[in-house]
Amino acid sequence: MKRAILAGCSALMLSGCIADGSATMLKGAPPAIPIPADQVEIFLEEPKEPYEKIAVVSASAHTTAIISRAQAEQMALQQLKVEGGKVGAHGVLLQDGSSRISEVYSLDSAEANVYGGYGYANVNAVGTSSTGIKEEYTFRGYAIRFHGRPIPQPTPEQIKQYKQESKQRSMSPRETIMHSK
Repeated sequence: MKRAILAGCSALMLSGCIADGSATMLKGAPPAIPIPADQVEIFLEEPKEPYEKIAVVSASAHTTAIISRAQAEQMALQQLKVEGGKVGAHGVLLQDGSSRISEVYSLDSAEANVYGGYGYANVNAVGTSSTGIKEEYTFRGYAIRFHGRPIPQPTPEQIKQYKQESKQRSMSPRETIMHSK
């Protein structure tokens, strides 16, 4: 039983992959209604369509024992789209990407049962060891809005969700204006 609990805790510790991101509005950027991430495009090169830069966005994710490099990269890029969507961007113009070793971990576990009495002992021991490296992938870019493209209006359900989320976190003055509409 102890071994099962230890294995479960180890799996949770090793499998937690956190994708995180941020967006900083550029001075003079017009207010926007958030756009769903699935409507935000990632651009590796400057688009031919006229656009304006509205924010600097960044996102990162890391590998674990069960999250591969490719999966971590995809999670970071998806989070980049989420951050762009939060500021009403049609797309994110990727500026750079990087990776670094964020942690080297070693996980050891052992269990020993000792049975004894009347001058003898029977010892059963089981041990496991696991080591690995967590790599963090970070992407940065400009959240962009295309001239002439409409900004989708949120559904009533999205508005309700935005209001609930805004209660759970502190908001900047710009976000307060966005959520009061």
